[in-house]
Amino acid sequence: MSEEIISDEFAEYNASEFYVTNAEGNVRADASLNSKIVYTAKKGESLTYMQTYENTSDGRTWYKVDYGNGIGY
Repeated sequence: MSEEIISDEFAEYNASEFYVTNAEGNVRADASLNSKIVYTAKKGESLTYMQTYENTSDGRTWYKVDYGNGIGY
């Protein structure tokens, strides 16, 4: 069975993992640009997808991910 792969300007992901496609990708404590950066993922690194948050107050779509040492957005 093939899994759908979705891509945007920062990451590529299937049903369970994100792969960072930029040089770096910031993971934040909450789904907001004003939230603290808790982890910076490097290009090619995978993060485990957990949930999608759409239509947040900043107008972005955020993804809840497990980055290995914790959970962020």
